[in-house]
Amino acid sequence: MIPSSESRHTRINQCLEDKTTLAYLHFVAYVAASLTPFLKLFQRDEPLVHILYDKVNEVTRICFRMFLKTEVVAEKMGNELKAIDCDCQMISRRLYDWNSEKV
Repeated sequence: MIPSSESRHTRINQCLEDKTTLAYLHFVAYVAASLTPFLKLFQRDEPLVHILYDKVNEVTRICFRMFLKTEVVAEKMGNELKAIDCDCQMISRRLYDWNSEKV
């Protein structure tokens, strides 16, 4: 079923009034900028399977570092990254600092 333009307008209005929308948009833009080099690299026509493992690990570390302390992620690869147990002591201080500035 195609939503009516009135319901779309209402939904967009609600999103614009929601104070978290701007934070969501900033997060999506940041993640997109972080992933763009990886995506561009693997859109080539040449075979790149020989660098796939290293690049996937690199992207995973980038994503983990958004939330975890750098020393927790370090230069871990593969199963070491998978085995990281995320508890509150490992969460990056930047998240707490960012959150306290906005309150």
